[in-house]
Amino acid sequence: MAYHGYIPMMSEYLSFLYEKTSKPVKILEIGVDTGLSLFALVNNLHVHRTPFKYTGVDIKIKNHLKSIHFAFIKDHEENTINLLEKNSLDFLDSDSEVYDLILLDGDHNYETVFKECNLILKNMHKNTIVLVD
Repeated sequence: MAYHGYIPMMSEYLSFLYEKTSKPVKILEIGVDTGLSLFALVNNLHVHRTPFKYTGVDIKIKNHLKSIHFAFIKDHEENTINLLEKNSLDFLDSDSEVYDLILLDGDHNYETVFKECNLILKNMHKNTIVLVD
């Protein structure tokens, strides 16, 4: 799912967090697909000069996404786009990073989503926003 209607809210929230902490905001997207949310979100952050660390996990990363980082990381050396071709459950089971925004849009299978929701609890702080499709 492309989170088009939520992109402005997500961007504003992440920009607010950056203003308060002066630390690059951290984003996790499970289920990158064609990158529509990735493009829209990091473009908005780039325009607002909000440094970010984006991690995208998908079972298959499409070729056109592999060069995206050149367009959005040139102005801020803190900006990173990390695309991982991995099973979401394997990634979440081993990841200990804490994120400001988590977009959960992977498998859409009840059992998988249930497990993902339980696994991401350790990746959240009290103000983390989680959007689930």
